[in-house]
Amino acid sequence: MQTMPFPTLVFIAGENELDSFFGDFPRGKEDNYDQWNYYITPSLMIVHTGMGAINAACAAHAFIKKFQPKNCLQIGLSGAHVKSLKIGDILLGNEVKEFSRHTKAPDGTIIPRPHFIQLGKETISVTQFPGDVQLLQTCSSLLEKNGLSFQKATVGSADQFNRDPNFIHQVHSTFQTWCEDMESSAIAQVAKRWNTPFLTLRIISNNELTKYGKSHDGKQFSDIAFQKLALLGQIILQQFPNHSS
Repeated sequence: MQTMPFPTLVFIAGENELDSFFGDFPRGKEDNYDQWNYYITPSLMIVHTGMGAINAACAAHAFIKKFQPKNCLQIGLSGAHVKSLKIGDILLGNEVKEFSRHTKAPDGTIIPRPHFIQLGKETISVTQFPGDVQLLQTCSSLLEKNGLSFQKATVGSADQFNRDPNFIHQVHSTFQTWCEDMESSAIAQVAKRWNTPFLTLRIISNNELTKYGKSHDGKQFSDIAFQKLALLGQIILQQFPNHSS
């Protein structure tokens, strides 16, 4: 098992997302740590976390503590919070907001609440997790170099799958989110505890505001999203710089 500090960890939640991310690229050495499978390439360690916030947080804590990476990326699919987003659009998270941390007033208004991170005897209150500036620059340059369009935006995150357009609109209006996933805020919070640079990259797989991206049973994501994830995966796997120095 790999034990030395590793330059960059890439966290991926779903099996389908992992398969699309690798595509035909050799997965390199496969290993297992604390029941999570991971794959090693010359510059990356790719961790299959499983879906949801608890899986993501547990995996992030285990791997960041063990391997002391210089960077962390979280890559996967995401549901849109704005009508203008199309299936396959790429978002780089200039910040992540956990939108399940809120109080709902009697009139239905959402009132945001901060996160409280315990660091020894110190309690830190945070309302968002900024994406690392250097990682934003690195990923932006890679996408531009390969002719892929993208937007920098606020990524919403909560351990839930929302399909109600009214609630999505309410979350967007309150938190200024452009999309949602289930894992980014969990990993971002762990990364902050370990003072590890973090960035999430999301590909829009569905837009409940326009009803694009899923079959009627809600289980099938559009092939377009997986194809874009495969393209993004090839860029990250082949061109992401080795930060081991």
